[in-house]
Amino acid sequence: MDSNVMTWIQAEDLGYERGVYIWRPGTVPTGNLDVILDFKMWAKNAFAINCYFQCIEDGLKFSLQVYRRRRGILYSPPGCELDFKTCPVQSVYRIEVANDGKNLPRIIRAELVKILN
Repeated sequence: MDSNVMTWIQAEDLGYERGVYIWRPGTVPTGNLDVILDFKMWAKNAFAINCYFQCIEDGLKFSLQVYRRRRGILYSPPGCELDFKTCPVQSVYRIEVANDGKNLPRIIRAELVKILN
């Protein structure tokens, strides 16, 4: 499957508003979350994908980065085979978010629950 990750310009041209998604440490929820993956963009300064989620429970919008594994070509959390480079947007995911050693929120587990469109 081809990548469905947008560039910043493509996302802007399509009207996506990344500024309404929180991302700062301490503001992003942690724990097990059911979310909709709204859209994805290539990160500007890292081998990563910026994923923009909406929490199903309360509608909170937040973003998290998923980094490319050091070995291989998957953009996924360690131990997870879900590749965020090709996974469908506008779909429901169950993710687990925890703070890493630098107190930054990271996805540590992810699974596709349901494709919405």
